Order: sequence, then structure tokens, then C-alpha cells
Amino acid sequence: MGRLGFALVLLTLLSGCASKPPAGRIFPTTGELTELNVLTAPVGLDFNGRPGLDGFSMKVYGNIANSPKPVPIRSGQIDILMFDGTLYGRTNLPAALRRWTFTAEQLRDHEFTARIGTGYEFNLEWETNKPTRQIISVGARYTSPTGAILTSSLSSVTVIDH
Repeated sequence: MGRLGFALVLLTLLSGCASKPPAGRIFPTTGELTELNVLTAPVGLDFNGRPGLDGFSMKVYGNIANSPKPVPIRSGQIDILMFDGTLYGRTNLPAALRRWTFTAEQLRDHEFTARIGTGYEFNLEWETNKPTRQIISVGARYTSPTGAILTSSLSSVTVIDH
């Protein structure tokens, strides 16, 4: 097959490909959450200006089926859980070192909208529950109004002071 034949075959195969959804396509923005994702800063942060780390930063995103973008969370509650040390490979979780709870109404104070969708940003101080290890593990748990629970994967944050 010559160059022209190859070009025609390639053009035929690629003609059905699209890199973005058709104009005007609307994705669902409500429904039961099916996925919860977190992003954290890789290291602990100093929020109070005194020597030493005292917290961490985290973003939480909730997704529903059939929507590629994170959606607003308008019901239920989110718990942010902090564990002392890494939990990689563990099958049983220890008790959380600290837990923060946010109702759907309280989440609105932390909500932001970006190109990827709606998310929630938190700057959390551990106060008296200071980690004793070099790493903390943090994650999020969503509890729906019906009591269904959805958890994120855990993220590690280095909290050692130099």
C-alpha cells in the first residue's frame, strides 16, 4: 500500500476520534457520590507562626457516576481523619489521632470551583494531637444521609521539623 493508501486508512480510523465532548454536553452534577479523592501538600505546614509544624493542607473532591468532574457535596458529612505514621500495607486501621467533621452546610465555607470541578480546601491544625512520627496518613470519609460510607485512599504527609 502506498503513502496515499496509508493516509486514507489513517484518516478513516481517526475521523471518529474526539478529544473533548460535543459542544453543549452537560454532565450530571447531583447524585449519590461514588468516589472520594484527596490531594495533600507533601509536607506539614506552620499556620500559627511559632516554631514548628502544626497542621497540613488538604483538598477533597467527590465524584458521581457518569460525570468526569467532581461535584458539589450538598448532603451528608465529610470526616477528615489523621493517623500517626504510615498505614501502608496494614489491614486494620488504628484509631485516628485526630478527626475533623464538616456537615454539608459547613463544607460551603471551604468550597472552590476550578476547571476540573468543585472541591473543598482545608488547612487543618492538629492542636494538642501532635504526631509522634515523621509521617502522618490522612484521608477523608463521606457519610451519606442514609448512613452509607465512602472513603478516600490515604495520603502521606511528612511532618518532621528540621
